[in-house]
Amino acid sequence: DIVGTYYDPGYVDLKVTVEDGKLLASLGTLTLTGLHYRAQYFLFREDHVLPGVELPGTVDYDVNGKVTGISIALELRNGKMIHFKKQD
Repeated sequence: DIVGTYYDPGYVDLKVTVEDGKLLASLGTLTLTGLHYRAQYFLFREDHVLPGVELPGTVDYDVNGKVTGISIALELRNGKMIHFKKQD
């Protein structure tokens, strides 16, 4: 249910896919690999541009359990989560 396109006005679209059993979040030319941590929590990694960096992320659900958004701590300096609203 997490697969889809997400939007934040300050960033380009975030596209979430699953390939070869791996969760991928693509933002422009940056592709993050999502590692399921627990419940709705993930750690995202990108080994070429950000080697060794783990970015925390969460998935947002509505009261019916449908995915409505995803937040990822893309601002490395302050750890602020950027919220992307699900488009499809």
